[in-house]
Amino acid sequence: MTSLSSADLVMLAVVLLSSFIGMWRGLVKEILSLIVWFAALIAAYSFSHKAAEKIDLAIIFGPQVGDVADQVAGFLAIFIGVLLVGGLIQYLISKAIQITALSSVDRLLGIVFGAVRGLVLLLVGLIALEPYQVGSEWWEASVIRGPLLEYKDDAISVFQSMSSVATSSMEKEGV
Repeated sequence: MTSLSSADLVMLAVVLLSSFIGMWRGLVKEILSLIVWFAALIAAYSFSHKAAEKIDLAIIFGPQVGDVADQVAGFLAIFIGVLLVGGLIQYLISKAIQITALSSVDRLLGIVFGAVRGLVLLLVGLIALEPYQVGSEWWEASVIRGPLLEYKDDAISVFQSMSSVATSSMEKEGV
């Protein structure tokens, strides 16, 4: 049996930590958290220009910086507002799950979700490091690196399709 390298131990620690966080928070809270963050980004991106019209920071920063400051303030106001409202909804749903008998199932599924998240994070990290680490001792000694990088092309394909969707929607908005 091949022994694990120090890089493999770090990778296992990432997956275990992510699994533990998933268990601690539960699947519902993890998924709701992703949805809330995604909704906050979309809402802030979509409506920050309207919020910026209501803000006038040119008085403080001057006319040259004021427009940019208005945009940033509008973005942050909407982003934080959606996070707060989403956090409240997430809290209420989590409390409802704790009251029911589904809490243990939620935590068990949270472990699975956390492990998958950890593996995805590792895959992204390995893809980013690959051009710089080929030939290095820790890279070659890793047992986990090879099987994870077998999914590299699939991950890049998913990222490119997500990127093209985001780019086309930004072009429609005129950004």
